[in-house]
Amino acid sequence: MLVGFGIGLIKTSSNLQGMLIKSGKRWLLKQKMSHNYGDCYFCGGEVVEKVIELEYRWKGRLYLIEGVPVGVCQQCGEKYFTAQVSEAIDRIVEAKEIKRIVSIPVKEFKPVEAL
Repeated sequence: MLVGFGIGLIKTSSNLQGMLIKSGKRWLLKQKMSHNYGDCYFCGGEVVEKVIELEYRWKGRLYLIEGVPVGVCQQCGEKYFTAQVSEAIDRIVEAKEIKRIVSIPVKEFKPVEAL
């Protein structure tokens, strides 16, 4: 639920901060990244927030989701998602709207036989 409306910085009832921007005829909330992920659970490395393209498999289909904010360990590459981002990913995959369709080449791994 938006507390304020207009172009500029706003604050939501869930204490998320962001900027309201107009995209065509729709208004979008572009969130300001500010989550502290702590250190990596696996290796202890520093986790920093980045925006990535996420490859996500659901019900036997592969989806590419762009613009996903995620914590990434700088040492081992482990990814961390907030609960809000995870819930948003579920909603995005279940929605009928598709931005575009891309073709992905498929290769088969064949083990190299010993000489």
